Amino acid sequence: MSDDLQKVSGLWANSGKNGGKYLGGRIAMESLLELVNTLEASGADSVKILIFKNNYKENDSQPDFNMNFAPIDPKPVTKERADRTKSSAASSKSVSRGQSSESRSNDLF
Repeated sequence: MSDDLQKVSGLWANSGKNGGKYLGGRIAMESLLELVNTLEASGADSVKILIFKNNYKENDSQPDFNMNFAPIDPKPVTKERADRTKSSAASSKSVSRGQSSESRSNDLF
């Protein structure tokens, strides 16, 4: 899988005005289009987003985390899968394994 990873951007840990923590970074449009074309050419119909802590950070100009894309092998679209995709997109709630998204993000910082 590490051969399939495409580095996308560095991310920096920040705090908002209200004290909320978030990750921020930039992706140049040209780089993003190149990544999309590369992943599309591999036959991927979607990508995993993987964010790793930068254990080699030496100064503030280096990112706290690195964001990567990895292709997901395309799966045949069945009626059941298409219906499930439509319903999950409609509900768009992001709760995983009983934790709120806020408590999961606090574990990163």
